[in-house]
Amino acid sequence: YSSTIPTLNQRSFTIQMIFESFTGTIQLIGSATSDFSLPYDITAIQPFTDRTGTEGFSVDGYHPYVRLMIVNTSVIGDVTEILYR
Repeated sequence: YSSTIPTLNQRSFTIQMIFESFTGTIQLIGSATSDFSLPYDITAIQPFTDRTGTEGFSVDGYHPYVRLMIVNTSVIGDVTEILYR
């Protein structure tokens, strides 16, 4: 999982990821609590194959805390950066 991102009561936000040869899946998870004791899915699981470049999630709705579930199935690729706005 990525670090927890507090959304500061924003009604909408964007998360941007930069990939380098990434093969795996990404899913955005939300929670009303910072410890993620009651997590819920915000997006469906999204598969990527050998992806290099930038991808983003634009989310509408109130989600106090979010994080990304990143499952990397490649030994050479990775998510190199995650940006929140």
